[in-house]
Amino acid sequence: MRQSMKSSTPSPSTRQATPTQLRWWVGNSLTLLRLLAGLAYPLVMISWRIPLLLFAGISDAVDGWLARRLNAVSLLGQVLDPIADKLCVLTILGTALWEQRVTGGELLLIGARDVLVIGVALLAMWTRPGSWKNMPPRILGKAATAGQFLYLVTLEVWNWHPWPFVVLVGGLSLAAGLDYVAAALRYFRNTRPATVAGAVDSPDAPI
Repeated sequence: MRQSMKSSTPSPSTRQATPTQLRWWVGNSLTLLRLLAGLAYPLVMISWRIPLLLFAGISDAVDGWLARRLNAVSLLGQVLDPIADKLCVLTILGTALWEQRVTGGELLLIGARDVLVIGVALLAMWTRPGSWKNMPPRILGKAATAGQFLYLVTLEVWNWHPWPFVVLVGGLSLAAGLDYVAAALRYFRNTRPATVAGAVDSPDAPI
């Protein structure tokens, strides 16, 4: 009897993934691939850059929608998604700066939102451990992401980046970054480090 019960129990190597696990991997795998695309961008041949950029933009629009559609939103996905977005933007801009296709001023303008958000996130992780779990998207941030993607596509495909367009997208990026900083400061004023564990889930917390 004991032998039959032992043989009927699946081993870890033969255990199949549950439907929930499969749904979880659908969205997160796209985010992970986008993260890898950002890391690979400076290293691949020029002919591969546009496909990587298009994949990054499309996956950014699809992975979150899929996670919500499949009811598979996870903490890992919520953390990796903004990291992948900012890594892609900054590595592409950094590569263009290295190749002297953009100026330092353009990089600072277009990447202003990402630099400010990274700074706020690092500050939050240092002073409010656990608060990084709440990083809800903001409307200005989504608009800035769309503008950045349009800028990067026109830069890579046509090498077109006139200053009026740079100022428009850069201004949107800067506004989104400042909006995020302002929301973070409001949160910091209303939250003490000692009570952050109970305030992480506050609907007003931007981070």
